[in-house]
Amino acid sequence: MKIGMNSGTFPASLNPAQKIEATARVGATGLEINIDANQLWTQRLDKAARANLRQQARDAGVEITSLCMNAHWVFNLASPDVRIRDLGVSLLLDAIEMASDLEARAILIPGCDQDQSPENKWELFCNGVMQAIGP
Repeated sequence: MKIGMNSGTFPASLNPAQKIEATARVGATGLEINIDANQLWTQRLDKAARANLRQQARDAGVEITSLCMNAHWVFNLASPDVRIRDLGVSLLLDAIEMASDLEARAILIPGCDQDQSPENKWELFCNGVMQAIGP
């Protein structure tokens, strides 16, 4: 069995390389990277920075296993506001590219907020996912 960490486990003051090192120090072999609405630092990583991050993880013996779309709790694909849904789709499209660059094999997409989403939340959520990944 492999044990992984979520990057949100670590203090926000740690940079990505430090989070990789901390993951390795505790003996975990995987790291899930959060795409957080409060920071969106992942949006500022170009292909070269992503390749460097991937190599840092390899050197530490850590696999970047997945990305978690925490930002979707704010930019919810099931929001009644189309502008918010569109931002969520844009973030998901960027995450798909980032996952490919980091060789992460999965993206976790949080679902619908049960209390704040409209009645057709499941349909809106599915439509947002399909916009990003296609038919």
